[in-house]
Amino acid sequence: MNKKLNMGCNRKKLNGYLNADINNNTNPDMVVPPLPQRQPFKDKEFDEVLFDNCMQYVPVIDIVPSLKEMCRIGKKVIVSFSPKNMVGSTIFERGINMIGYSILSFYYLDEENRKSKSWRDWDYDFKINKIWFELNFRRFWHVRLLEWWVNKSKRNQQLYENSCLFYLFPARWIWIEFKGV
Repeated sequence: MNKKLNMGCNRKKLNGYLNADINNNTNPDMVVPPLPQRQPFKDKEFDEVLFDNCMQYVPVIDIVPSLKEMCRIGKKVIVSFSPKNMVGSTIFERGINMIGYSILSFYYLDEENRKSKSWRDWDYDFKINKIWFELNFRRFWHVRLLEWWVNKSKRNQQLYENSCLFYLFPARWIWIEFKGV
């Protein structure tokens, strides 16, 4: 049976998951210390760790250590972001996108890794396995078609991020799947 953890569940409890939060007032299954502190779980204890719409509460300096800790306890870590919750945040300049996210990683990388051509190739203790975008205005067929095209390949995602498409058709949700190495 798959063991799943819903980290930072707040009041959004998911069936089939151990729902954990730092706030006891939300009545989680388990109260845990805030990330990036060591969590009370064994290495790779969970098949999946879900960190849904919580990244805006993690201080900039703690983002990479938090991801490392989640990858320590989970075989697969899925992080979701909502750009509308990040607008005006000190974390990212363009709402939240992968370019802004990768810039933060400069705090943790040595000179050799910074010379890499693509941020996707940078060396972490975890790897990005998959990224997918959910675009706004999905009720229109052409936006769903664009969303399908964007998620078809890493190259398409980079074209989307570095073009006016990012501004014309902003992402409603960005999902990133990480795996520890």
